[in-house]
Amino acid sequence: MTTPAPEQDVGVVDAIHTPLVGQRMAPAEHLLDSGYVTPETVHRASTTHGITIVGPIRQDPRAVDRPGFAKEDFHVDWRTETMTCPQGTVSPRWKPTLADGKPATVGVVPAGGLPRLHRPEAVHGKR
Repeated sequence: MTTPAPEQDVGVVDAIHTPLVGQRMAPAEHLLDSGYVTPETVHRASTTHGITIVGPIRQDPRAVDRPGFAKEDFHVDWRTETMTCPQGTVSPRWKPTLADGKPATVGVVPAGGLPRLHRPEAVHGKR
């Protein structure tokens, strides 16, 4: 799909998936680069279209304004191939794949959707 230069790549993912689903040609997995991958696009593709997006999630330049956990806060269990968040939620088992021809590990979004992130301001009642 080609778009005008000022349009964000991430905005076209649903426009790609919708017609493919309508024609019964939707892939089980869609490999994308970081310009297209956000937690929201991963969640929407999974819940709306049943498509698993595979690719690196791009950095959020506004993350400083929305504190949460860092990757160091998660426990990796290499034996069971899962991760546990600081609040105790265990991820589904990850799956191996290739990224740029090199082995990589991909986490999957649970069927129930993405869990809510813990935010200190929510615990203390600030908005």
